[in-house]
Order: sequence, then structure tokens, then C-alpha cells
Amino acid sequence: MKLKVNFNLVLSIFIVLLCSIVLGLMKYEFGIYFPLSNYSSEFSTLINNANAILTSIFVFVSFLLIGSVAHLMAMVFDGQLSFKNLFIHIGYGFLPLLIVSFVIYYFSHEIFYKYALLYENDHNISLIKSYIEKDNMIQLLKLLNLSAQLFILSWTIYGLRKIYRLSIFKAMMCIIIPLLLIFVFIQLSNITIVR
Repeated sequence: MKLKVNFNLVLSIFIVLLCSIVLGLMKYEFGIYFPLSNYSSEFSTLINNANAILTSIFVFVSFLLIGSVAHLMAMVFDGQLSFKNLFIHIGYGFLPLLIVSFVIYYFSHEIFYKYALLYENDHNISLIKSYIEKDNMIQLLKLLNLSAQLFILSWTIYGLRKIYRLSIFKAMMCIIIPLLLIFVFIQLSNITIVR
């Protein structure tokens, strides 16, 4: 029995895994530069490691969820289904996020060092937050990150349209409906927590 490897699928998954690792490393380093000073160093290290691992897992799970939900929604709209091709397509859509993650990771050391000095010198946390909000580099990196995430959604819509042969409206609904449901769920959860 010959095992047939789909190179595009493997490369697509590799892109997403690499992206999740880089984002996890950034989360880990953020925890090193800004530890939870109110707790013991062992506890801070444990929380930091957990955050990094959960960030990595979240990125990969997001990839699986986007593909699965988009596929299910395409079934509702009678799309010509090709689950594997959609996953390959979505995985390639993570490429801009991977590139942006490397850029952010490259500049993060300089940014973290600058604000870690303020943090270590017991500056007011609200003052540090105001510095961060005014820092042009941080704002640019945030914009790049948001753009890469929006690209994934628009790339998925494009894939649904081309691969599943859906109209642009139906392809957009495959993404917008789940996002609206998530938004409503979060709002309802917030209302329940406040009460």
C-alpha cells in the first residue's frame, strides 16, 4: 500500500503550525518582560508557559474552526464541497499572518526592552499604557496584525467562492453568520456575568 502525501496540504498545515509557534514565542517573551509581579516567580513562570502554549494551540484551533465552520456553512448554501482544498486554501491564507508575526517578533525585543525599563522602575502602569498607546511602532504592528487577520477572513471568502462555487453573497454569509453568532454569544455572556 502506497502512502500518498498531498504536498499542498502539508505545506498549508506547516504554515499554520509555524505561525502558531511564533505567536506562542511572542506571548512567552511578553510574559518574561512583564511578569506577574504580585505572585511568586514559580507561579508567574507557570502562567507564562501556559499562556504561550494556549496561544499556539488557539492559532491552530482557529485554523481548524474557520475551515470546519466555513465548510458547514457552505453545505447550508449548497456549495460544491471540497473540504481538503478549502483547508489548503485557508492554510495559505495564514502566510501574511506568519510574515507579520516574524516582523513583530523581530521588533518586539526593542519594544519590550523599552517598556520593561519603565515597568522595572515602578512607573505607573496607566502611564506605561499611555506610552504604549502613543507609540507609533506598536500602533503600526497592531495595524499589520489586524490586516493579516482580516486577510484570512477575506481569503476564506474568496476560497469559498472559487472552490465551492458560491456567489460572493453566499460566501460572505458563510463567514459573517458565524461571526455574528459568536458576537451575540459573547454579548449575552457579558450580560450574564454582569448580573
